[in-house]
Amino acid sequence: MFRPRYNPTDLPVVMQQDPLELPSFQAQNYQHVASQQSSGTVRISGEQIQLGTAEAPVVWYVEGDLVLEDASITGYGVILVGDDLFVEQGSAIESASDTHATIAIYAQDDVRIRGHFDAHAFAQDQLSVDNEVRVVGGLAPLGQVSLRADASITYAPLAQELLQALRRGQ
Repeated sequence: MFRPRYNPTDLPVVMQQDPLELPSFQAQNYQHVASQQSSGTVRISGEQIQLGTAEAPVVWYVEGDLVLEDASITGYGVILVGDDLFVEQGSAIESASDTHATIAIYAQDDVRIRGHFDAHAFAQDQLSVDNEVRVVGGLAPLGQVSLRADASITYAPLAQELLQALRRGQ
């Protein structure tokens, strides 16, 4: 049962909605917009990756999986992942703003979040968030969603600069 924190008019908390069809996403269709490209699977371990700035966000295309192990990503940017995204324990994706999510990640397949996550994530397939992980941003999976006990999601709007970065190539 959903229990909203604020419901002054006591609206019903469960209701039937018509299905909402989300558009299919193909990461490779935006490859031409990317300012950085990586082929195959990218495994980042023990590093800190700085994306762009609000004035110049980075668009990074990863052909295969993106795996973060004890690593962090911060700054302004869009990461297009051709396969799966894995944010392992000890890793962090951190927003450069206190009011907006400054990183958006679009995965062609699954997203698994086991570390700190201040971003928006779109998964073409399944999305899972592990125990005690706090997501600040937004999650949009087309497949099954798995939120483990004590996982939490706090919405933060997406920085408009990221949308402008994706539109550069159109």
